[in-house]
Amino acid sequence: MRRFGTQGPVNPEQHYIVARTEELAEFIKRVKEGRYIVIFAPRQTGKTTFFYAAMGILAAAAAVSNRTEKIILTIAAIFAIM
Repeated sequence: MRRFGTQGPVNPEQHYIVARTEELAEFIKRVKEGRYIVIFAPRQTGKTTFFYAAMGILAAAAAVSNRTEKIILTIAAIFAIM
């Protein structure tokens, strides 16, 4: 039975998620074009889950086509000082 994940990693088989089919397709297209991509959103909104899903799609495509894509990943934290 699925439930709402409220902390930690999201497992799509165990937790409810929002399918981001169009966003994933656009992300993959931009990766293949070698474009710069920013994923910016508040915490606990699915950024890592989205990225893992995109990497799964790219890995599956690479296994079929025997072609890989180069991705440089930078993770940054932004803190507001009040």
